[in-house]
Amino acid sequence: MTKHWKRIAAVLLSIALLTGCGSAAAESKPTTDKNLIPQASTEKTEKPSEQTSAEAPQVPGEIYDAGEVQALVPNDWKVIPIVDVFSESNELEKDAFNICKGGESDMDLFTKPYIRFDYFGPDTEMMKPTKDWYSNTEDVEEFQAGTHKWSGFTAEEYGGKLAILWAEEEGGHQYQANVWLEVEGNKISLDDEDVLAILASVQPSD
Repeated sequence: MTKHWKRIAAVLLSIALLTGCGSAAAESKPTTDKNLIPQASTEKTEKPSEQTSAEAPQVPGEIYDAGEVQALVPNDWKVIPIVDVFSESNELEKDAFNICKGGESDMDLFTKPYIRFDYFGPDTEMMKPTKDWYSNTEDVEEFQAGTHKWSGFTAEEYGGKLAILWAEEEGGHQYQANVWLEVEGNKISLDDEDVLAILASVQPSD
């Protein structure tokens, strides 16, 4: 099973689990960050502020290494690994993980802003997200954080707002970052120093 089909199957499994957990869980967003039901979208342009620059902010924290990809975790953020539901021993994904602002457990992904990274190595082609999967979309003007040039769009889903971003590097390294900007009234911004530092730091594992 390819990585893309595993992700789609994981989405369907998450939806089924959420449906069985009652109305409160059903109204929350799945942690897979993808809505497979096409919805109408509108195209606008969201311009980043002048604070968004190539220079990565100096933010204290620690580097988390999932096995194939790593990134900075600022002091007030917490890594929430992703379990590979298709592994026999529930191993953790080596090429994807979440970083949640103020998080403590995976349940915080329903109530707090977070960033989900997915890494695609030189042997795996990244399938860029399409706006047809989301509603009320707005283009994000390309911006640079560190050595990465990020492109994408924002969307409104499950009562919140997220930015779906991707970056492609020389050598075939590709990243997708789903940044939940607003969750249950809690907000972050693409201009935040923590967010820019995280986006600038992602890279393949040593």
